[in-house]
Amino acid sequence: MSMATMPLTLGTRMEGQRKTHYGVSPTDATVSAGLAVHPALPLSRTATATAALATIRLFWIIVFGGVTGYLVETIYCVVTNGHFEWRGSMMFLPFNAVYGIGALALSVATMSLGRTRNQIYVFLVGALTGTLVEFVCSFVQESLFGSVSWDYSQFPLNIGGRVCLLFSVFWGALAVLWSRAVLPTFEKVYAGFRPGVLKRLTMILAIVLVAAVLLSVLGLVRWRARLDGIPASTSCDAFFDAVFNDGVMAAFYPNMTFVG
Repeated sequence: MSMATMPLTLGTRMEGQRKTHYGVSPTDATVSAGLAVHPALPLSRTATATAALATIRLFWIIVFGGVTGYLVETIYCVVTNGHFEWRGSMMFLPFNAVYGIGALALSVATMSLGRTRNQIYVFLVGALTGTLVEFVCSFVQESLFGSVSWDYSQFPLNIGGRVCLLFSVFWGALAVLWSRAVLPTFEKVYAGFRPGVLKRLTMILAIVLVAAVLLSVLGLVRWRARLDGIPASTSCDAFFDAVFNDGVMAAFYPNMTFVG
């Protein structure tokens, strides 16, 4: 707005004369936050392949959360402000990193609760997890780029303007919605893809993400340098000054403020 390595649970079942190896069902995968083995995984796969598929599932949880977060933020802006604003963390890519990381964190956090039906507990764990994610993201952004994209100083019970009680409540409510409705839907769709297709799609999207991150980081670094009055010293600097000038960067990051 840390990924711990978790054990994979495998089981065995008989279907007529055919013996199959499987991970948890799509419903159980909801509880395990994407760390379960893909339902289509054959017995001959090695443990390394199994771990790779689990990692791919985590990757798609981040992507799903980031894209969904971008759409939520964009719609919220249009409704409340009456105009469109780019709410992505990267240029040209509709992806919000805070929501992507938050989706992963909420998935892992709610996984630790097992099949609990105590939604108050889910709410509290989600509120704490989301608040921690938001605080860390704000701190890292300011440390790396000398900028902030949100400031909750005007809200009561805030910590350094990075987090506040109101948005902690938002994260808690989001955790309940995520665990009860959103993640189960994601799991059902995800389970419909063959492992080979998932691997190829993951590779393509990973390359796109890396390129978008690199472009955005270089653009932000050069934007800050221009604001500090540092002239272009390389052809790369000149390129970014010409193509990604202050106006373009401000359009991609309308709520970013440089500090310090």
